[in-house]
Amino acid sequence: MWVSRLQITNFKGFVNSGYIDLSQSINVLVGANNAGKSTILQAVHFLQGNFLSLSDIRKGQGSATVNLNLEGNDLERFHLRNVGVAFSNGIGDLNRWLRIEMNAAGNISKKFIRNDNHPISFNEFLPVEPGNLIYPYLSKRKVASYNQSINSTIVNTVNGTLENLSAKVDRLNNPELPANKDYAEYCNKIFGYIVSASHSEGGKKAGLTVDNFTHIPLESMGEGVPNMLGLICDLCLADNQIFLIEEIENDIHPQALKELLNLILEKSETNQFIISTHSNIVTKILGSANGAKIFNVTMSFAEGEKKLPFSKVSLVGDDPESRRLVLEELGYEFNDYELWSAWLFFEESSAEILIRDYFIRWFVPELANKLRTFSSRTASEVEPKFEDFNRLFVYLHLTKVYRNCAWVVIDEGKEEAGIINKMKEYYVKDGWNENNFRQLSKHDFEEYYPAEFKDKFAVIMAEEKDKRRNLKKALLDEVIDWIKKDEDQAKKKFSESAKEIIELLKEISSSLK
Repeated sequence: MWVSRLQITNFKGFVNSGYIDLSQSINVLVGANNAGKSTILQAVHFLQGNFLSLSDIRKGQGSATVNLNLEGNDLERFHLRNVGVAFSNGIGDLNRWLRIEMNAAGNISKKFIRNDNHPISFNEFLPVEPGNLIYPYLSKRKVASYNQSINSTIVNTVNGTLENLSAKVDRLNNPELPANKDYAEYCNKIFGYIVSASHSEGGKKAGLTVDNFTHIPLESMGEGVPNMLGLICDLCLADNQIFLIEEIENDIHPQALKELLNLILEKSETNQFIISTHSNIVTKILGSANGAKIFNVTMSFAEGEKKLPFSKVSLVGDDPESRRLVLEELGYEFNDYELWSAWLFFEESSAEILIRDYFIRWFVPELANKLRTFSSRTASEVEPKFEDFNRLFVYLHLTKVYRNCAWVVIDEGKEEAGIINKMKEYYVKDGWNENNFRQLSKHDFEEYYPAEFKDKFAVIMAEEKDKRRNLKKALLDEVIDWIKKDEDQAKKKFSESAKEIIELLKEISSSLK
């Protein structure tokens, strides 16, 4: 059984969500804090409990409504509490539309909407295994202590917390249980050890068995362990049920998180998952699964004196660019993945060194760790090296993430003009901006050095061409030593002599914003 369609009206930030068509397997909700992700999870959770309160009704409205459409042919296996009218033709023939409504008096109604428009009331799907529909892992699932009692009532209760975790672990430790093998496998993959249950004063406690008489209880382990352990226990037994998980990545280190996500991918073949997250790892791994859907939940405010929030849900396209953009909205940048946000290709190494080590830090510090500078060493090497870059990053990964986020800057000169014009002609046809291919107004970068080095550079240029390279390098070393003696003075001097370069860097910074 799974929820194929959801509509939320006048509930918290949602005036009318419109139809949210869910995937039968994996649904990932991304968005900023307080955007409305938890509201969507709670709307589905209402099927298995009365969690609405008057404060959930949108301000100024008389009622809140949640409409859901259930799909599947196994409704009979789930336990419905307090069904108001007998099913005349059996549950299997029932229209799967449900409506949950709360009015201003605090009255809650839940109804199946039949084809003949005669509703059938019910209270909830019972939160008791194996007849429960939902396994909730919402924000308040943590507990201060774990129930040590071991009995069928406790182990089968689905209460949305981790209170009965010891009983769940004890059940799965039974080697005769079909799910025992899976439990051991998942524990070893995710934790590196099997969590068992040992006798305690009040019954049993879950934890790590050290030897015949020593046990490390769950309370002494990190907070991420119970979260993962609870999911493992329920995933081992779940079949054709719904998991509602809020921020699965909390308190879990990346390696364990990836193993847990792989388990969810495996179990999504027979269960539905609706998961909220702020994690690029979760979004990438789960969102790339076959049939998975990613939803971007956003929130804005009404204009005027009443600053009421308005939540909105939109389906994110399954193309890489759309998914990159939604992560960008959450604040992720290329450098968060140890990638650069932009590249700047220079002809001369002296330009690359000074800009990389000083100009960016002095004049555009916001580009630090974002802009990668690169020297081609000679004008003739600019074109082939940029083509290698273009082939690797723009096409190899099938996403044009660096298109128009790379700049080529070479010196003034007739030969250089031919190179830059050829690159413009070729790459502009492929979608690049012409302005990303530049030619400076001076032929040698040394001409942007402060006036103190003008005469020394003139002496170098009077030498034969094959001697200039070593002399230029020596001059660069001298300039760097001069900078180190008084950076404030050097910064002031370069701000005048290299104004053209600084304006280019500021332009790049502005374009990245």
